[in-house]
Amino acid sequence: MLKKVDLVKTQCTSQDFVYALFSAWTKLFGQYPSKEAVGVVFAQWGIETGAGQACWNWNVGNYKVRDKAGVEVKYFALPGTWEIIGDKKVIIPTSDPGSWFLAFDTCTEGMTVHLNFLANQRYAPAWKYVLSGDVAGFSKRIRQLGYYTASEQDYTKGMNYYFRWYMKSGLYEEATRNAAAKIESQKVRDVLYTSPDFSYTPELSNEELPKPKTIWQSVKSWFQK
Repeated sequence: MLKKVDLVKTQCTSQDFVYALFSAWTKLFGQYPSKEAVGVVFAQWGIETGAGQACWNWNVGNYKVRDKAGVEVKYFALPGTWEIIGDKKVIIPTSDPGSWFLAFDTCTEGMTVHLNFLANQRYAPAWKYVLSGDVAGFSKRIRQLGYYTASEQDYTKGMNYYFRWYMKSGLYEEATRNAAAKIESQKVRDVLYTSPDFSYTPELSNEELPKPKTIWQSVKSWFQK
């Protein structure tokens, strides 16, 4: 059963995205992702959402909704949605299901669904290119599977731009340290809450890392070419 919700812009920074990816990846697969694998997913997110500037209701993969009997599925209608149909750009009205997208409550929730779609569902044949860090192979295969209808050359060019930026950014190293710190903090919590020597256990928290500037402004001119 479909449930329409309000359209909410959920702007996601590059750091937010990579942190959420680490959290969802370890939850789904039980291990850290490689730097190159994160790079491919990051690069596609970059081209799909303008590096998070055009992200709505935490749908980081721009997935359209499908009705499921007996299950409530939240969605939003996105004005200005377009597809390439017969070599022409066609604007899809918000009354058309073609402009309806899945809605999520958190970035991690949206990321978990995104990774599951890529690894285990419709786009699974392209997953090997994520694992090997092959941007061009991934772009080609997901187009064949119907993920996007735009020019493969342009899509791959955009992905390569974001992939190169990410590989030099240090975001992967930050996310690795953050994930390790969370594990250590949880170990401390476990000791405090189970030790008979402590009757009071203060809340522990990790200091928030500074967020890097978005890369969207630096690539706006490229997309306008």
